[in-house]
Amino acid sequence: YLKKDVTIQNSITIGNRLKGREIGIFSFSNGYLNEASGIYSHAEGINTKASGNNSHAEGNCTRASGNNSHAECNGTRA
Repeated sequence: YLKKDVTIQNSITIGNRLKGREIGIFSFSNGYLNEASGIYSHAEGINTKASGNNSHAEGNCTRASGNNSHAECNGTRA
């Protein structure tokens, strides 16, 4: 993942990301089983997903699917 992330997407993943969990252009993912698939998105924690552009998801099982959204804590959605 890392070589493709850095050279093609200008993005980085620190931690584990399962195959099929994407990372968006200029995005950052750190932790375990996270997905930062939106452009300029950031996912951190455990099993979080930041799929909206400019979104941020952190914590445990959080989802930030709207553009410019922010979800944090446990099981929250934005």
